[in-house]
Amino acid sequence: TVWRARSRTDGKVYAIKEMVKANVKYVEETNLREEIRIQKLVGQHPNIVQMKEFVETWDRYYLVLEHLDKGALLDRIEDAGKFTEKDALYIMTQLLSALGYLHDKEIVHRDLKPENFLLADESPDAQIKIADFGFACNVTGEHSLRGLCGSPGYVAPEIIREKDGYGLPVDMWSMGVIFYILLTGIPPFAGDSDEESFALTLKGSFDKAPLEEVSRPAKELVAKMLTYSPSKRITAEGALSHVWMAGSEASDKVLKVQENLRSWRARMRFKKAIIATVATTRLHAIMRRAAARPDAKPEEGAE
Repeated sequence: TVWRARSRTDGKVYAIKEMVKANVKYVEETNLREEIRIQKLVGQHPNIVQMKEFVETWDRYYLVLEHLDKGALLDRIEDAGKFTEKDALYIMTQLLSALGYLHDKEIVHRDLKPENFLLADESPDAQIKIADFGFACNVTGEHSLRGLCGSPGYVAPEIIREKDGYGLPVDMWSMGVIFYILLTGIPPFAGDSDEESFALTLKGSFDKAPLEEVSRPAKELVAKMLTYSPSKRITAEGALSHVWMAGSEASDKVLKVQENLRSWRARMRFKKAIIATVATTRLHAIMRRAAARPDAKPEEGAE
């Protein structure tokens, strides 16, 4: 249960996540304590949702978080009058700054997606904050992590494959998917089902045609983020220093992002209305089924 409360100390409104201990499994409790530990480490960055406090009683856990109710990122983009590469640059600068901060502390988020990007206020230049650290953990090497997690269409191929382990580069793949969406309004690995989305991710190739309107440096940065091989994929630090991020190469041309976004999200809402929420265990089974498909292999040229 999540509810709002106003602090008697500072008068601010906070979001309080309440969990009954009797309903929390051992694994969930372990994950919760890891989430709390990480939130304490990273909460001071301006583009990360802050945790105010964690309270434990004999029968409940209370996680007190910064309250953000000004909408999600894609809603704001849809409602904007127009959208250009300059607007995408403003967003990516904030997200990559936060991600670079996490990666400097050897923390991998593992579930980056637009739903986890919240807005601090209603202004056009609102601060964007990364939320939901439920899958976040420390990583000590490029291949030190194992375990299925993430969301269809955003999860990196090495997580689905379950072969060699994975590390910080999985976040850069997810960020590449998000960047592609910001430039086109279309997700690069969205299938008609979760299994198909995982299979498309495992192939590693994406449609370049929707990127025809954007500048060459923007296309180049997308390709570097969506590089199939984790060891060759660009880092957060590398992305921040890319020529497109300097701003002078970002185009002022109005993109078709909003039109495409509305169409895609309308289809997604319809799909969710007729399909029940997939449980995590079932999602893992779908990932493994997708990985076993003969057509779910890296396409020629995927590096």
